[in-house]
Amino acid sequence: MPRGQLQAPRPRQGSGRRTRPLRAAGGTRLRPEPAGRGLRPRRLQQRGGVPGERRGRRGGVDAGRARVARRGRRYGCLRGRTSAILRVVQAGLGIWGQSWADVVREAPNVELAALADPAPKTREVAGTPVYESVEAALAEVACDAVLVATPPGTHHAVAKASLEAGRHVLVEKPLATDLAGAFDLIEVAEEAGRFLMVSQNYRYNGPFRALRRAVGEGGIGDLVSIKISCRRDTRTLFGTDDFRYSMRHPYVLDMSIHHFDLIRAATGREVARVHARGRRVPDSPFAHHPAVSALLDLEGGVPVLYEGDWATREPETSWNGDWEVVGEEGRLLWRGDRDDRGVGEVLLERWGEAPRALATPEPEFTERAATLQALRAAVETGEVPETSAADNVRSLAVTLGCVRSVEKSETVDIEQMIVGARREARPAGR
Repeated sequence: MPRGQLQAPRPRQGSGRRTRPLRAAGGTRLRPEPAGRGLRPRRLQQRGGVPGERRGRRGGVDAGRARVARRGRRYGCLRGRTSAILRVVQAGLGIWGQSWADVVREAPNVELAALADPAPKTREVAGTPVYESVEAALAEVACDAVLVATPPGTHHAVAKASLEAGRHVLVEKPLATDLAGAFDLIEVAEEAGRFLMVSQNYRYNGPFRALRRAVGEGGIGDLVSIKISCRRDTRTLFGTDDFRYSMRHPYVLDMSIHHFDLIRAATGREVARVHARGRRVPDSPFAHHPAVSALLDLEGGVPVLYEGDWATREPETSWNGDWEVVGEEGRLLWRGDRDDRGVGEVLLERWGEAPRALATPEPEFTERAATLQALRAAVETGEVPETSAADNVRSLAVTLGCVRSVEKSETVDIEQMIVGARREARPAGR
């Protein structure tokens, strides 16, 4: 086994406990920590939790978050050290997957152990073994985690197989194509005692971090409203045979999920309801709606007016979109450069004062590389990553709620969707 590899935990025979034997990059064996009372944490009651966890009508989801947090606190290792190597098997070698492979290769303290893709033409990569399936790769390659960069419809199957094989998982958004599948994966991860994380890379954008911090520190007072507009002419980017031209709700499913996740992260509030309308664009190559207008109601009655368009004739925005976050004491404006998500200042305008630019933190890693480092940190320390599946399932719920609203022309209650999906994922008696 290569030196410096983060080895997967193995159970002690007859002990009922697991430990995490790890080696630092120099090969020094590290003394493992006891895993507590077995790999599986005690189940929390539906509306219960651990101290500090929110309770109330969302107790079911919060209880899931609490279970992940309990597991993270119990299985932390390598605290205070940052030299261990995370070995990754990547599933998926399409256009986006090839880009991901470059990110993994260049990431510090991360090693691309193998690749998996069923297409014969992709199974020739210099210097890295390529397998027909993730199962075949995991049967032969020692690794700590699996990166799922396959088409969305396969995310559930690939992630589940990887978790059941004892690996941590970082999956491209969406976590799954339906909520029941997402909750099933969360349950499998809990049972396996492994981290399941979604690559919501937009959260690691420097200007967004500045905006989020300003909101959290009360820089504009209590929130009043939010407006977000994202306009791109993707006809200049996508090839003529791009799959998004034929998929239903391409903008919402492939783009809005980023913005909905950012809204939750920036405000610390969940989306209660969504009312949306899709629209066609003249002379557009999209078979279905490439544009959407939506009104999201956040907890506490804060409205979010959201506009998105992938076939615009208007001036384009950045991929992050143009943001206006209004509070009782001022507002925040974020206008990014259209060609680079990492460029663009955040302006703070307090009522009666001149706008000023906020200091933007300099990211240590590029956005996708940051998600890899977040997973690596979780494996090393046991701390739950920011974009864990238990958190991200609510971003997915808002996205699918938006789709349902467009299709049914009605306001969708997000909590009702989540409750129904949990019942479907875990029927009575399971």
